[in-house]
Amino acid sequence: MGPPKPQRLQQLQFLSYATVAKLEGSRQCSDYKNWRGKSPVFIDSSVDIETAARRVMWGKCANAGQTCVAPDYVLCTRDTADRFVSAANKVIKEFFGEDPKRSEDFGRIVNDRHFARVAALMKGCDIAVGGQTDSTER
Repeated sequence: MGPPKPQRLQQLQFLSYATVAKLEGSRQCSDYKNWRGKSPVFIDSSVDIETAARRVMWGKCANAGQTCVAPDYVLCTRDTADRFVSAANKVIKEFFGEDPKRSEDFGRIVNDRHFARVAALMKGCDIAVGGQTDSTER
């Protein structure tokens, strides 16, 4: 359990009002002007899915995702989506065990107001990894 081993950073794209990263080779990402302040992840067939899942889930789970650089969402090509979700589920179990709620390493939401806000964001969504909530364990 615990945090993953350090890994070499291969690429970082920074999106903000000051700098807009150039996203090459993807018509789906042509509207990148509207991503300012977000931390999207784009996964295609050129990446190692297991490594990507490990890095994304570490970034999203560090401090319960309450960091300014936590991935906000993952965009996958059709041929990588199912493999990424499967790898992400495997990584969560590796990091936190079969029941993350019982893990001392699993982060909690900072207060009740933010817990309610995050829980409301998930209503009506098809959650691929996790998604269970318990306000007594926020």
